Amino acid sequence: MQGGGELNTWEKYYWGVFVVAIAVFLFNRAGSWNNTEEELEKAAAEKRREEEMERLRVERARLLLAGGTILGPIGAAGADGEEEEDPFEGMSPEDIEEFVRGQTGAAADPFAGLSPEEIDEYVKKHNL
Repeated sequence: MQGGGELNTWEKYYWGVFVVAIAVFLFNRAGSWNNTEEELEKAAAEKRREEEMERLRVERARLLLAGGTILGPIGAAGADGEEEEDPFEGMSPEDIEEFVRGQTGAAADPFAGLSPEEIDEYVKKHNL
């Protein structure tokens, strides 16, 4: 700025960009200023819970594929005395089957369409 009072064109652009940058910064910060510590902790806890439930779903799907059962540990008290949550809560049996197939790549029923003799051969061949 030269002693006068009128801004040059490049100075107008400079100040315009500066004002816009400050406005964007304040707008982005406004949401976090409104959140209390409790709300932030609740959101973080909910995110951790969802991640844990997804991990349990994948673990149970692998257990099912390996021939195990998901009925034993569900609802049982853990080492810390708290009950373990059901990772498949709210899902229908069809949804659970679809999830297990999606995670493990397992077929719906390996014996579908086989005769009893063919099933016996399959079991002997694969040592099931």
